[in-house]
Amino acid sequence: MTIEPTRLVHEDPGFAHLVAASEEDGPTPAQVDEAVSLAKRMASASRPRWWQWFGAGTAIVGASMFGLIAASSISSGSGTANNAEGTAPLAASPASTVAPVVAPVAEPSAMADCVVPSAEEPPVLAVASASAIRAVAPRGRPPTSKASADRHENARGASAGAERSTFDEELGLLSAARAGLAANDIPASLRAVERYQTRFPSGLFAEEIEVIRIEALSNSGERARAFALAERFLADNPSSAYAARVRSLAQRTRD
Repeated sequence: MTIEPTRLVHEDPGFAHLVAASEEDGPTPAQVDEAVSLAKRMASASRPRWWQWFGAGTAIVGASMFGLIAASSISSGSGTANNAEGTAPLAASPASTVAPVVAPVAEPSAMADCVVPSAEEPPVLAVASASAIRAVAPRGRPPTSKASADRHENARGASAGAERSTFDEELGLLSAARAGLAANDIPASLRAVERYQTRFPSGLFAEEIEVIRIEALSNSGERARAFALAERFLADNPSSAYAARVRSLAQRTRD
């Protein structure tokens, strides 16, 4: 039956103390799990923030591991020296001689600048004011009032009525002049002619009224006056529909 050798940690109290101190300086399983969980959470954040936090966690874990390795090396060397020389065990902890290296953490302002905006943020829409909409809105034509339309209608009706009454009056005077000439009532015919020329110097029947006047004067014996009026009529209206009749009257009054 083989007898296992007695371990140094059981024989040397100083070595046992160093081993216990090195185990206390290393990270606990809970601390390691927390560092891994932190690294996973930062993977979903922005790249600059992830690298800052991951670098800090890595530096802490690395410092702890470095302290553990250094403690193991020192404890091994110290144990050998104690066995060879019989000196007293070391009482100092390696954690007090080795300072952990911690990576610098960025300032909060710098970290805030690196934050990536969320894709769920709604876009900002520009809303035009009611005054601006009213300023660019097209202006319609003002509605025509009923009173204005009535005034225009009344004006057109009055104008048409005036023209109709004028035509009726002109036709009445022309008929009176013809009737007097046909009845050989020269004074009555000339009175109707005079009234027409006074009322309507440029009327619709102005040429026919002048022809009746020439003929009435010729029939009354005023042949010289009738001839002068006939010559003037032909000079002013050479292409008139009454030109042939006036020439005949002029020829008769001249003879």
